[in-house]
Amino acid sequence: MNEKIATFFKDILNEVYLIENKKLEISGDILRYKDEIKRLNLILKFVICDLDKHKLFEQAAIVAIKNNESEMINQIKKFYSHTEQEKNKDLVEIIRSEINYANRFIEVIRKQLKMPANTTFVEKRMVKEITKFITEQARLYKQVNK
Repeated sequence: MNEKIATFFKDILNEVYLIENKKLEISGDILRYKDEIKRLNLILKFVICDLDKHKLFEQAAIVAIKNNESEMINQIKKFYSHTEQEKNKDLVEIIRSEINYANRFIEVIRKQLKMPANTTFVEKRMVKEITKFITEQARLYKQVNK
């Protein structure tokens, strides 16, 4: 692996590590707070952190592909092994679909926080499902990092 690319990838991984630590901290708060608005704000922060992580991996994947760094590509793919249904897509497409999901989550959560009266039934339902999903992720973060 090219030394500059290796350093770049190491820096990306360090940034991801910091983001994951922040998500761990937010996870504890998500589980602690019962107030719906506070919890939803924390869930928003959690999803924004997730978005930042995916954007970093997107940059790393693009650099790896352009430079034919198969080792780096394989390492990034491991972070997206949960996307089994998207095996026919290339790595950048998979990451971009995760970015799109996160952006949509952020959009609907912000709408619920800022204009709850203008939120449609489907959007409210989406927020409930996102809340359940992120709360479960928060539980897993706390279990794994005991």
